[in-house]
Amino acid sequence: MQNNEAAARYRKRQREIKTVVESEIDQLLERNFELRRKINLVEGEIAELKQSLSLSQDRLVQGIEEDHRQETVRSPTLRKHCDTTVAP
Repeated sequence: MQNNEAAARYRKRQREIKTVVESEIDQLLERNFELRRKINLVEGEIAELKQSLSLSQDRLVQGIEEDHRQETVRSPTLRKHCDTTVAP
């Protein structure tokens, strides 16, 4: 009889442990899902920012090149200098 009671307590304790572990697993799976969702959002934001930065850099370079072309055409000194440095 004492052995039966000890066995029953052991089984009960094992069921309780199993319940706690299953609950922790469920919580960790949910957290994992949420973190993966956040990773996807942040990766999307990073991609958008990289694209925006690339476009901004391209526009900046184009603007500098255009300014340089305009200055070259407007400046007689530069135009004269450019004309004399060009090989025939």
